[in-house]
Amino acid sequence: MFGPSELDIIKENLNSKDLDDAIEYFYEQYMKHHAELVDHYQEIDDMLFFLKNAGMTLGIVTEKARRSLDISLQVLRM
Repeated sequence: MFGPSELDIIKENLNSKDLDDAIEYFYEQYMKHHAELVDHYQEIDDMLFFLKNAGMTLGIVTEKARRSLDISLQVLRM
């Protein structure tokens, strides 16, 4: 089951005129701490590489907002 994205959670729970600043701060912290908080598994990279080389079409299903996904893909080098 999927729930709201992190942006929706911030928007729903922060009653402030500084919402845009809060969202930017979230993304700054997300980028800054991503590598230390998310484990990288070589086995996953190997499996994705194998499937892609076997001609499989790969896709992503996520609850993340696009900007968070882009940060994760960049940090994980995917």
